[in-house]
Amino acid sequence: MRRRPAFSAARVTAVLVVLPALAVAACGGPDRRSGGGDDAGVGADLLGTYGYGPDAEPAATLQDDVVLIAGGPAAIRSARGDGLQWVLDGDADGVAGLQVGDVMFASASAVGRVAELAPVGDDVAVTISPVGLAEVVRDATIEIDRALDPGTMRYQVVPDLPGVVSEPDLGTTEGIAGAEGVPSGDAAAGAVVLPAVRLLAAPAGAVDLPPSSTTQVEVPLGDWSVTASGSSSRLSLKLEHDVTTGLKAGVETAFGVEDLRIQGGVTVSDSILGDATMLIEGLRSVSVTFSAGIGEGGTADNESVRLEVPIVLTIPIPPSPATGGLPLNLTVTFKALASTALSGSNSTLLATGRYGLAGPIGLRDGSLVTPELSVQQSLMDSIQGLTLGPSGIVVGTSVQVQIGIGPPAFSAGPYGKLTTSIGVTQGSALGSPLVTCQTGTLDMKVAGGASLKLSASVNRALERLLPPGTNLEYGVEASTTVLTRSQTTPDVPLCRG
Repeated sequence: MRRRPAFSAARVTAVLVVLPALAVAACGGPDRRSGGGDDAGVGADLLGTYGYGPDAEPAATLQDDVVLIAGGPAAIRSARGDGLQWVLDGDADGVAGLQVGDVMFASASAVGRVAELAPVGDDVAVTISPVGLAEVVRDATIEIDRALDPGTMRYQVVPDLPGVVSEPDLGTTEGIAGAEGVPSGDAAAGAVVLPAVRLLAAPAGAVDLPPSSTTQVEVPLGDWSVTASGSSSRLSLKLEHDVTTGLKAGVETAFGVEDLRIQGGVTVSDSILGDATMLIEGLRSVSVTFSAGIGEGGTADNESVRLEVPIVLTIPIPPSPATGGLPLNLTVTFKALASTALSGSNSTLLATGRYGLAGPIGLRDGSLVTPELSVQQSLMDSIQGLTLGPSGIVVGTSVQVQIGIGPPAFSAGPYGKLTTSIGVTQGSALGSPLVTCQTGTLDMKVAGGASLKLSASVNRALERLLPPGTNLEYGVEASTTVLTRSQTTPDVPLCRG
């Protein structure tokens, strides 16, 4: 580590390569708390929001330009709502030595390469960009094995998450897992097409990152609301669209859990990242339930939306000999997509699918590990509703479990992810007098990696927020399809097209 004597408020103009940032642990070594990361007397709310601070002399070997900030979360005055700007106590050890281009390390969440410095009274506002493992640690090993009770996690809202909501651009298409199985063609065929997304205008006026909470929270996003929740037996994400007139829709994806446990590890040798491990054990089932209806407005009421869910479920992990003196954040994050294509006034469509999971999910030594899948409740057997024209719905949800460091919505480290997508189409009840055709598709994927993996909409938003010249490059995510299934009923030529 290098501590610098001068303070600079210049902007970054050189290219910064943004790579994965990880929580790391080294084998052995004493638990040193003589300065730097002293969290004594810090309350649970502060620790839950900012995470623990690093040890003053961590056992992990850090890069020379990493600057540790004394006091841990107690040195943080506030954070901007996107997690990319931090106001630090100007008197905290290490702050006066920060320069543009250094890697600031104040807490598990307040880690990043300094892009801009500005005085705020006696304090200092530090704008950061995400950093990679090779930019933080030169030599270390991480080996994590711990039980996870979702009911004990804290809820961190990220109110200014870049790219939180995106909407379609007409004329272009971008599928999601599972959407490929939905019939294509014109509206008469009941197509459900998911176009490429563009960033919606960000709300005016930045807000601070609020304190984390021990109870689930509901966040409004335009006409939609999103709720993430966890208990000892389930993780769930609920989306609702409810207006006085027009589209009314609800989607809930629930992951049944039992004895949930995570095992993760990665080795860094001379700034080279080895194969990562991140296994999630104890995910026993996944269910998707959705319902949608439109009013007199008919097709004009339909919507397509992609959400980077601005709620992070988190457990702060303090530094210890087992973590190389560095703090970690264990996080659960969600992404969601919903697209309705209902036609005919007062049409409704609803369905539920439930699937059992057996075995670990994620990444082991760089190779993907997939679960065995069983059908507990058939999607096709549950389709209900009255559609007065060809109609369809596509919903997709991913849950990601990760151990890492970095801002709440940009934490980087070993992760495992499960993505489930379902699409349903139903023909018009006013069509053929013989049959009403129904088609259901299911697509399930497992992914994992040791990097910061962001969607295109978030990358575009970061390009607007970070200084010119910041190069947003990330590691490769490995993914594989667990199941792709499509079924049409009744199985007759009229419905098969």
